Amino acid sequence: MITPASEDSAVRQRPLWWSFGLLAVLAPTLLAVHEPPSVTFYNQALAVLGWGLFVAVLAGLPRAHAQGAAGMALRCLSAVLLIVAAEALGSAFVWGQLPAGLGMMGSGMSLAALLVLWAGWRSACSQDQDAVLEAFFGALTLAGCIGMVLALVQAFHPAWADGLFIAEPTMPGRAVGNLRQPNHFSTLLVFSCCGAAWLGARQRLPAWLASGLVALFIWGIVLTASRTGMIGMAFLTAWGVLDRRLPRLLRVTLVGAPLIYRPSPIGPSPSSTTPTTCLCSGPWNSACPSRCCCWPCACWPSRPCSVACCVTSSMHKGSPPARRWAPAQ
Repeated sequence: MITPASEDSAVRQRPLWWSFGLLAVLAPTLLAVHEPPSVTFYNQALAVLGWGLFVAVLAGLPRAHAQGAAGMALRCLSAVLLIVAAEALGSAFVWGQLPAGLGMMGSGMSLAALLVLWAGWRSACSQDQDAVLEAFFGALTLAGCIGMVLALVQAFHPAWADGLFIAEPTMPGRAVGNLRQPNHFSTLLVFSCCGAAWLGARQRLPAWLASGLVALFIWGIVLTASRTGMIGMAFLTAWGVLDRRLPRLLRVTLVGAPLIYRPSPIGPSPSSTTPTTCLCSGPWNSACPSRCCCWPCACWPSRPCSVACCVTSSMHKGSPPARRWAPAQ
């Protein structure tokens, strides 16, 4: 039972949860400095450090017993993570030829996920549940907002990306954030959509603001041209369809995620004098020929064009994929 005393304790603990939530979730997405050959080692190391501290604090919450159907699901997921950890070690030291470093890293991350899982279970059964979740989803939302600033710079004005505070785009014309990988960045934005939706559902944010943030993050996913992010639209839609407790506007936004994802380029229609050359799509020999990359043209600030550059596979092996301009709808 939640008493006034327990509510007062949760309020006092809120700055603590926010501090560790920002360190674990937000801080790793802001780090632009890197050292080859791994472009995300520092991000990963900071994430492990932040989550380690977060889990250590969560361990101070009262112990929660895993019972019933939820407890069985928790144990099954724990078993899966343990099997994955064992597989990673076995692939490196027993039956496989995986490098030892990769095997240990994969096993360690699986065990770390196991610790986070049980810490999350403990927090969900405590009186601080709402405060912990608010910090977690709030940090995800902030990560998405700052990530969108980085994405806009990388997609529309890459010259501002100095490599110190804003990572230089690894793929011209595509937003990668400071994670330097479009799939990773699009996944972050999908989770940021979830964070904004949760804050709106719990009335931490007005429904109109939460819906606007979800739409903004979806547009950021479009800028990544990531198929991983595209798949995430299905999960957002499923959430909107199944959860009838959501505010009406927020629910409509989630259900319509695939429609928002459909790129809507900016600017006037191309004229006959507009060169049909995409200046921001990068070398064609580095593009996946099976990908249809539809995103607003990154040369828009200097060359307004309301078109999306679609990359289609070539009929002839070894030749560059065909390029065509699709007028805005």
